[in-house]
Amino acid sequence: MNNWSENLKDSIEKEEFFDRFYESIYPNLSKVERADLETDKRGIDKILHFFNGDKVTVQEKFRDADYNDFLIEIYHEYSNGNKKDGWARKITADIMYYYVPNKIYEIDLRQLKEWGMSNKDYVKELKYKRAYNPQGNYWTYNKAVPWERLEFVKCYKMQ
Repeated sequence: MNNWSENLKDSIEKEEFFDRFYESIYPNLSKVERADLETDKRGIDKILHFFNGDKVTVQEKFRDADYNDFLIEIYHEYSNGNKKDGWARKITADIMYYYVPNKIYEIDLRQLKEWGMSNKDYVKELKYKRAYNPQGNYWTYNKAVPWERLEFVKCYKMQ
């Protein structure tokens, strides 16, 4: 059963965790902006602003366990049979930061899309993993890609 106040607390802690992480890896970071609702719908959680005027859009993901793979959400299916694209098909962020215990993976999403296009047959053969989301009352259908297949991904080990 979901505890909404606990989920909110957890959500705020995750946001603050990522903000501290960004400050540690980007010495020229001037500001972290949380996305508004419309921006969030495009798969952008935050916008990182730099002193030189550059901006980077970011999607943040947390996974409670490390299965040595990257779980890509392909679609959602609701109890009435309606399907909706998962984040993999609608994300417009520049970078994803993907947390698993003791590690954060940095995924250039442009490179991920290129990898997906050139590895369509491999991805198609991967079996779907299904998970229920009680908050949204739907099932997600995901494909798990081993990290070693994604040679462009950078990994930060947490201390």
